[in-house]
Amino acid sequence: MKKTLTEILRSSESFLGGRKGGLLLTVAVFCSTFLSAQFVPIEPSGTKVTITRQTVGSTVPGHVPSPALLEIKSGSLKESFSFSQNKVLGADPKYIYTFPELFSVVGQPPVIRTFKVSFSNPGLASLYYPVPTAIGGSTTIIPGCWTPEMDRGLFYYIGQTGSYGYGVTLTRTASTEYLLQCTKFLCHICDPCPPIIPTVSKSANTNQSKTKIYPNPTSGFSELEYTASGRETITVMVTDIAGKTLYGYKTDIESGVNKLPIDLQKGLSGTYYVNWQSSSGNAGSLPIIKK
Repeated sequence: MKKTLTEILRSSESFLGGRKGGLLLTVAVFCSTFLSAQFVPIEPSGTKVTITRQTVGSTVPGHVPSPALLEIKSGSLKESFSFSQNKVLGADPKYIYTFPELFSVVGQPPVIRTFKVSFSNPGLASLYYPVPTAIGGSTTIIPGCWTPEMDRGLFYYIGQTGSYGYGVTLTRTASTEYLLQCTKFLCHICDPCPPIIPTVSKSANTNQSKTKIYPNPTSGFSELEYTASGRETITVMVTDIAGKTLYGYKTDIESGVNKLPIDLQKGLSGTYYVNWQSSSGNAGSLPIIKK
C-alpha cells in the first residue's frame, strides 16, 4: 500500500511538473510573440553599409578643399566619420558602418535617424537632416541664406566677391551603400544674409490632423511626424513669428509614418512655425515653442 501511494504521488508530481513546464513554455511563447508584435525594427537596423565620399581633383570646379566630418545620429546614439578630400590609395575614401539596432513600439512614432556634416576648412557645420531610407532617395543640403531651403551654417561670407558655400548630398544608392557628395559653390556677387519670407501656406489641410510635433515645447531638438501615402519629396521650413526662416530642407520619404528632424538648438526662446509641403500636394503648418 505504501509503495502504491508513493508511485501515485510521484506520478502526480510528474504530471504537475509537466503541466507547470507546459504552462511556462506557453507563457514564454506568448510573451515572445507579443513582444515581437509590439517592437518593430527601424530600417536599416543592424545593416552594415559602406559610406563613400565622392572626390574630384583639386582643379575640377566644385572641389571642396576640406575633410568632411559626417555625424550619424540614431536616436541618442552618435557616431562620426572623417572623410579626406582626396582619394586614398587611388580610391574614394569610405567607411564601413553598422546602423545600431533600434526598435519602435507599435502605436508609437519610430525613432529618427539624422545626419550633419562639418568642414574644418574654414570651420562650417550644418544642422541635422534626415538620413534617406529609400533606395535611390537622397537628402540635399544647400548652402546660403536666400531661399528657405538653404543652410546658413555651410555658407562662408567674406564679401560680395569672395564668399562661398559647401553643398552636401547623402544618397542611399543601394541597400548597403550610401554616397556622400560635397560641392563648393562660389558666390561672385553676394550680399549678407537677408531675412526670408516663407512661401508655404499656413492654412489647414486634410493631412494636418495626421501631422504632429514632439516634444513641444522643446529645448532645441524636436521631430515632425508626417504620414505619407506613397513615396514623396517633402520640404520642411521653420520660421519665426515675423516670417524669417531659420531652418529648412528637402528630402525623399517613403510611404507610411516618417519622422523629420526639427533643429532649433540655435534659436532663441519663443514661438516658431514648422511649415511643410509635399510633392503629393499636402501642406500645412504647426506652431512650436522653444523653451
